[in-house]
Amino acid sequence: KYMEERNFKPTKTPHNYATKSIIKAKESFSYLIHTKNLELRILMIGGFLSAMAFSFFSIGMPLLLTQILNFKPEYISGLFGLLSILALGAPLIGEKMVHKKGFRKPLTGLLIMMGITMVIFGFSKTLILAISALAILTILETAIDVVEDSAFQHTYTSEIRASLGSLNSINWAIANSIGVFLAGLAISFIGIVNTTFLGGILVFLTSFIYLIGIGKDKNL
Repeated sequence: KYMEERNFKPTKTPHNYATKSIIKAKESFSYLIHTKNLELRILMIGGFLSAMAFSFFSIGMPLLLTQILNFKPEYISGLFGLLSILALGAPLIGEKMVHKKGFRKPLTGLLIMMGITMVIFGFSKTLILAISALAILTILETAIDVVEDSAFQHTYTSEIRASLGSLNSINWAIANSIGVFLAGLAISFIGIVNTTFLGGILVFLTSFIYLIGIGKDKNL
């Protein structure tokens, strides 16, 4: 809805499908590492770290609920369903924040709040506190997804938007895989609570990367 299509000229690339894919991938990487695209690189790095953080949390969270706080496993799906209802208005929150503050402040602020809430969840001693923190996290995560996606679309040019979108999907998939693997090791060696805490630390790190790397102008 809000994407501006500009300077789009369909081009024909010679060679077969595989060669075309390699050429387009090369264009995407070349565009990504260009000096003028620092903010796009920051978004890619931040997206990588945030995906890892969410993987840490998604692995540790149900284990903490069931093994430490004695929440029955058969109730988890129902709990997530109820929390999803709370997140229905989160995209509107993200949209309003972007229109009023741009991308830098909302990304930084929302991630700091998420990091704090993850830490609170990880060290929760009561089920009520843990569920309350999880409810806030559900809202924050949905709002952050909207702001991050909007920021990415703002920085893409029309000519290689599809290629960069694919590159970002690969970036997320790799980060998620690494995060799940490391989360499994962390749970084995340092425990469930500390693993969840590490997820919060990664979120804090991402927030400062956005704060430092993204320009202060209102557009981004």
